[in-house]
Amino acid sequence: MASVFDCDSLEAFAPDLDAIKIASGDLSFDPLLEVAARSGKPIILSTGMSSLVEIRHAIEVIARHVPDRSGLAQRLALLHCVSLYPTPLEQADLRGMQILKAEFGLPVGYSDHTLGIGAALVAVGLGAVAIEKHFTLDKNLSAFRDHALSAVPEEFAQLAEVCRVYERMLGDGRRDGELADAGTRDVARRGIVTRRAIAEGETITLADLDFVRPAKGFQPTEFDRVVGKRARTALAVHHIIGSGDLA
Repeated sequence: MASVFDCDSLEAFAPDLDAIKIASGDLSFDPLLEVAARSGKPIILSTGMSSLVEIRHAIEVIARHVPDRSGLAQRLALLHCVSLYPTPLEQADLRGMQILKAEFGLPVGYSDHTLGIGAALVAVGLGAVAIEKHFTLDKNLSAFRDHALSAVPEEFAQLAEVCRVYERMLGDGRRDGELADAGTRDVARRGIVTRRAIAEGETITLADLDFVRPAKGFQPTEFDRVVGKRARTALAVHHIIGSGDLA
């Protein structure tokens, strides 16, 4: 894919591209949008500096010229973008993706001009289907603004890893059935033991009990099954209380 900035170049290169990127500065360049749409290739449209009215106009231009308007959601994605270089984190306005999604019903992503990859990771969590991030081998290679906000290979590797496992990280949200951390339960939960030595036949009170890890014997939720019962045999201090100990 490529960003192309004039109609002649786009017409020449479109047959060799899998997708076309339209930069924020060209969102109002209707002739370029028309050429991109007529190519039938998927389009990623960046929306920096643009109002909702301007974005809607650009979408309408593309919709009028795509070979199959009914498939617009399969042909066009919008990138939320703030065209500041770099963009302060507090001005990233990532909820703008949700506004674009609600307003236009198209896939949305994020074109990131902040320093580091933190904003891009948050955007993935908010549902971005595409992330655009400037790339450099060395942020100190040039004083040009793009180098400071670009990601180096190590940062891209971290970002790519999160993007690849994002759906699995979300899971299905279900808490019923077998939990992934069920094996930790016995270690992390508590069981009921005797706080002191209890004589045979003695009635057990709450003060006689302690609640310690690991979870063996009665659980703390079952303390009322122990309190008020008599000890069937003498119980040593810190004895794990089971049903066989109670009369």
